[in-house]
Amino acid sequence: MTIILDPRAKNEFHRQVEFYLQRSLEAAETFIEQFEEAYELIATFPFIGPKVDENFRKVRFKSYPFALIYSIEVDEIFIIAVAHDRRNPDYWKKRRKNNAAN
Repeated sequence: MTIILDPRAKNEFHRQVEFYLQRSLEAAETFIEQFEEAYELIATFPFIGPKVDENFRKVRFKSYPFALIYSIEVDEIFIIAVAHDRRNPDYWKKRRKNNAAN
C-alpha cells in the first residue's frame, strides 16, 4: 500500500523538528525516530491505530505528545496530520484528502 503524506502534515512535521532542534539535537532526532516508527507501523499494520472518527485512525508517538492521523483508502494510506494530542486536538477534522493542496 502506498502512503501519502498530506503537505500540511509534512509542514507540521518540519515545524516540530525545528522546534525540538531549538531545544536539543537529541530531542529532534528522537522526534524524527518516533515519527518514522509510527509511519512504519502504519505501513506494516494499517488497521493498528484506533479509530478517532468514522474515517480516521491515530497512531501515537511513544514519548512525544503527537500522533499521526490517517485514513485507509482502497490502495493507499493517507496521513492527514502530525497532530499534537493536547493543542486543538480536532483541528485536522476539517481536512479531507480532496482539499489536501489547500
